[in-house]
Amino acid sequence: MDANHVLTELDVLRPKWTWLLFTGIIMVILGTTAVFIVRASTLGIAVFTGWILAFIGMIEMVHAFKALALGWFLPSPHR
Repeated sequence: MDANHVLTELDVLRPKWTWLLFTGIIMVILGTTAVFIVRASTLGIAVFTGWILAFIGMIEMVHAFKALALGWFLPSPHR
């Protein structure tokens, strides 16, 4: 990676420095809160993970029904 490439990337990020600073401050606050309130952060992570897994399961189910309707399943060689 040459120096010109790095400077070009910095020029892209420079106008967005306030958002980067804001997200950094939010992450520090949330991380500090998670360290001091362990039970709440554990519960929050568990609930968040559960919702993500439920959402992914719904997407997989829709995909399976689409694949079935389009005939993407290969015939079983053991029939």
